[in-house]
Amino acid sequence: MPDDFRRNPAFYRKISEISDTDARVSIIGTVLESSDGELEVDDGTGTITVTGVEENFDTGTLVRVIGRPADGFLMAEVVQDFSGFDVELFEKSERVLRELLGSS
Repeated sequence: MPDDFRRNPAFYRKISEISDTDARVSIIGTVLESSDGELEVDDGTGTITVTGVEENFDTGTLVRVIGRPADGFLMAEVVQDFSGFDVELFEKSERVLRELLGSS
């Protein structure tokens, strides 16, 4: 691997905000279904199928997924158990940060 290799940043997105121009995204949501290397994840704005999952997660588990969007699904690079993570506090801090930086 070259010394100057760098991955694209994974920008936090709501599932409904993921666009075709996103190279890498990070989502946080609840597992609706888990089977054969796939998860169905819901974040309250939509659901998405996550492929390439190497471990099983129970239904109802909060997860963070970092991956590459493709044709309506997400190819997982990292899937983390986020049980105990305060999503409401995180989203509030995201809103405050956007306001301070003047971005939407």
